[in-house]
Amino acid sequence: MSAARRLPCGVLLCLALLASGCVTAPPPEPEPACTSPAGPVFLVHGIWPDSVSWWIDEVQEELHARGIQTLPAGYTTFVFGYLSGLGTDGVADRVAATEHALRRRHARTGCEAELRLAGLGFSAGTAVLGKAAERGATFERLYFAGSPVPAWADWLEDQLREGRIKRLINYYSLLDGVTGALAGCGTLGFHAEGPLAARVENRRHWWPHWLPFWDDEDYVREVVDELVASCEGAHPHTCFAEPAFQAWFQEAKRRLRAGEDPPPLDWRAPRTVARGD
Repeated sequence: MSAARRLPCGVLLCLALLASGCVTAPPPEPEPACTSPAGPVFLVHGIWPDSVSWWIDEVQEELHARGIQTLPAGYTTFVFGYLSGLGTDGVADRVAATEHALRRRHARTGCEAELRLAGLGFSAGTAVLGKAAERGATFERLYFAGSPVPAWADWLEDQLREGRIKRLINYYSLLDGVTGALAGCGTLGFHAEGPLAARVENRRHWWPHWLPFWDDEDYVREVVDELVASCEGAHPHTCFAEPAFQAWFQEAKRRLRAGEDPPPLDWRAPRTVARGD
């Protein structure tokens, strides 16, 4: 009996595929399609690098489980970058550019759902979201935690007045000495004046700043439940069932987390060609 005949059939099949150049690594598991009328939700961490902001992935899991897609923004700034503004300006530009491109790209689909974009930020990430609104991004809801943005920031109040932030939910802690040193709304709450005050909700908690607030599953689920309830009865998204839009969105998501600008509106996923072709 020949050596080839002594080999199991499965081994022979693998050898044949390798010889033809058609064996590739299995594709990654696709993310669940967005089915909720809520979102997508921008997620922005604080001054530490994206690689140590582990809460981002955990929050994504909670949102994806309810059919809500996400757009995490990656950047690195540290303390000087935040205080000077140099570390948050660039990522705010990219968040705003992604928001603008997403609205234009979504308009090309047959989806009847309205884009009810939201943002969830921690520490310097809240300033990024506020700056993105200054650059023209519109959010149905922004959720702040541990925010160093001043408690009476006129520029943030302007975004509420102009309708770019339709509702602000600010979690604050009297134990947050970091933002307290900056008179930030992460310690003192955010205080808009007149009718705008009705569009701001300050919620007290007892986390110190050095513990990322969004590690708390109860608060995350509270936010997710609110996002779902706020869109009750609205059309669910069908756009993510369209391959071209799904591919564009995933590329925009990859680029935003990698610190890159969004893809052009006519971007298409490159066709996979077998190595033997």
